[in-house]
Amino acid sequence: MNERSKGIILKFFHTALASSAVGALFGVYDVFFHQENVKYLYDIKLLAFSFAGLFALAGGLYYIMAEECEYNPSELGFIVTVFASLLFVSEPYMGSYALMQNPPKGIIPFLIKLLLPISRILYLIVLLRNIASAIINGKRQTYIGLMIIAPLMGMSGLCLALFREGGSSVNTEMIFLWSSAMNTLMMLAILTFLLLQMTKIDLRYLVFWLCGILGLTIFCGLLHFAMLSEGVLKDSGTAFLPWIDRLPYIAMALFVLQTLRQTVRHTLRTKKRLSANVAATLWLLGGPIVTAILVPLPSSFVASSMLLVALITYALPILQGRPPYKQLINSIGFLVCIGGGLFTALDRSWGQGVLFAGILLVVLALVPPSPLRSHRA
Repeated sequence: MNERSKGIILKFFHTALASSAVGALFGVYDVFFHQENVKYLYDIKLLAFSFAGLFALAGGLYYIMAEECEYNPSELGFIVTVFASLLFVSEPYMGSYALMQNPPKGIIPFLIKLLLPISRILYLIVLLRNIASAIINGKRQTYIGLMIIAPLMGMSGLCLALFREGGSSVNTEMIFLWSSAMNTLMMLAILTFLLLQMTKIDLRYLVFWLCGILGLTIFCGLLHFAMLSEGVLKDSGTAFLPWIDRLPYIAMALFVLQTLRQTVRHTLRTKKRLSANVAATLWLLGGPIVTAILVPLPSSFVASSMLLVALITYALPILQGRPPYKQLINSIGFLVCIGGGLFTALDRSWGQGVLFAGILLVVLALVPPSPLRSHRA
């Protein structure tokens, strides 16, 4: 990966961190200091965290493809992704603006009316085009690239189908199942890449687990749909759905724990050093474990968010040419986020404030130290 490509990926990560910090700051203010007129604060938090998630996902996928396929992303891809992300997060507000009884005339209302129907699709198409270009034009082709492009194609197909239907006769349960399955595939690709990079485990061992988790995901999705179909355990089966949906994440948690256990045993036998990035390992463990045990479903996006934090924690020092830094602050931020999420799940009013404070700690930990301080150290 050349320096220009590193700079482009760093722009994605820095934008995601800045947006997360803005959302967390407004969240802390909303929970602890603000009492009335909270509608605009909710909108700001939603926009900030949505923007952060879109940029973290795009930057993370471009980093994975740059490492796996030896492909360098372009500056144009960053600009188009910014535009597509802005359309994506502002889609609800553009929709209310475009549905006014007497909309104003001009170029801006015309563009809103033109771009609103494709706002959900454009971001996925941009990612799909860049990932496909990396797979086709890259120096290497790996199965992780195929694992990434498959859910992007699936979500793009879903958005195109919804656009064709125009919102009529939409089965929300099927949309949820399809989105969860695609999100699980994306999580599995990121998880596999991080385990390969951090543990150097045997590829055949990973393929064995991947096939098992993919099969379990398909089985759980079909069982979920069958239980909610007419005449098939429609009433009695609903009580089992949360546990059925948790099974792929339990399998992912066992996959990570078993892989790390084998890595530790191999390290002790060969007397090699473990990965110095302890914080990335914590986030890697936390994603599937927290989703499988602590968080009530539907919550698959919680795990994917934690895996994106693990990817950024792992990739930032490498892109900047530094050893892992601020590991203690990042680890404390991880524990604070887990505690905040747990208290939020238990309906504690201040739980969200603790969660936002943990996010601020993580963002602070991912800000690199100044060159002067690192030189003194």
